[in-house]
Amino acid sequence: MAQLKGTYKEIINITVPLIIGNLCNTLIAVFDVIFMSHYDKHGNTDLATIGYVTMFYLVLVLVGYNFSKGAQILIAKSTGEGEYKKVGSLVDHSMVMLLILSAVLCVFLMLCFKPLFALVVHNEGVANEGALFMTYRAPGIIFNFAGLVLISYFSGTNRTKILGITMFVMSTANILLNYILIFGHWGFPEMGIAGSGLASMLAEVISFIVLIFAYVLDKQKEKYQPFRFKFMRWEVYRNVIKVSLPLVGQSLIGFISWIVFFGFIANLGERQLAVSNVVKSIYQVIAIPSWSLANALNTVIGNITGQKKSDDVSRIVKRFAILSVGCSALICSFLFIFPDFWVRIFTGKTEMIAECREPLMVVAAAMMVFAVSVIILNTIVSIGSTISSLTIEIISIAIYLVYTFFVFFVWKPTLTMAWTTEIVYWILIGALSYIYLKRFDWRAKYFQQD
Repeated sequence: MAQLKGTYKEIINITVPLIIGNLCNTLIAVFDVIFMSHYDKHGNTDLATIGYVTMFYLVLVLVGYNFSKGAQILIAKSTGEGEYKKVGSLVDHSMVMLLILSAVLCVFLMLCFKPLFALVVHNEGVANEGALFMTYRAPGIIFNFAGLVLISYFSGTNRTKILGITMFVMSTANILLNYILIFGHWGFPEMGIAGSGLASMLAEVISFIVLIFAYVLDKQKEKYQPFRFKFMRWEVYRNVIKVSLPLVGQSLIGFISWIVFFGFIANLGERQLAVSNVVKSIYQVIAIPSWSLANALNTVIGNITGQKKSDDVSRIVKRFAILSVGCSALICSFLFIFPDFWVRIFTGKTEMIAECREPLMVVAAAMMVFAVSVIILNTIVSIGSTISSLTIEIISIAIYLVYTFFVFFVWKPTLTMAWTTEIVYWILIGALSYIYLKRFDWRAKYFQQD
């Protein structure tokens, strides 16, 4: 269906494949932590390294992700307008931009990562292991970015089922390759953390091949006409950049704050960093339903924006928020009741279980705030007001960093207190996003008739 109505059935049909896809994608980083926990032959060094170095890689991947997210919003809007050939043009321009950008970032990672990482992490063992991991992981960013363009095409045109299949294949390949390459099974050499980097890179190549195969079989490609590369125009590049660049800035600011946070924890010691990597991995998994709903919201509200139906926005957002809070409440109840079960999934180190319990309770509280705030923030993103979402992010992060500084350098925290920074951050995001939607006349700007 080209024009969406935002019914519960539509929301669920769009979101469920995204949940599967995001779960599988998250499992790549999660299984890196799990395998390193079981492999770790250098004390806590490998486990401490893997979560931290993966964050650096994800910061750069988020650049491509947010350009594709901007394209997805514009594709959804064009679909809502019934301007189907615009979809193909948006895909073509996005592919050119992201292939160039990914090549630049790949070279950057290969040449500059080790000295940059060493400046942030004042631990020689962690810095060396991180550089080894990235040597093998870096080339995957080219296939990652190209795949993101295809994902924006399928998501923006309300065909998310292929994404669940793709991410399932990708995560399965990653788990199998990690098992083989880290530990040296089936006749392969034991590579340790380098094997984890190589496994993740190869999994990205495999996922791109699956997406290409899905495109070849796509029965609607003649309708949308992507990959014709006709009439390449600066105006289209400018429109994609205009929507996407604030999203890039928003994510970079957010993930830089994560790096700062984990940098502070790293200075507390390898043990605290290793425990926090486990806690963060659990956090990433339990956040998947709400993140997936926010992603689906981008498609639905983008489509509604194309239809110029501003009166439907509040009703649709409430439905997304109800689903998000309901999913989070269910997951967090299991986290409260069975915290040790979750920790055992992510680490074989039984002595870490007790140390993870209290920080996980804080994360569960943060999740309930996150469930609402991420939907409200992505409403602003979905209508195309990405400058406003960037402004909200900047203000929130500024206050968050002040609070984080006090926590680490004035109050001398326990690990549990350190994780309260996540609650503060999402309260700020939700409150400022709500104020924007209530106080500013965004309907007149983004839903005006052409």
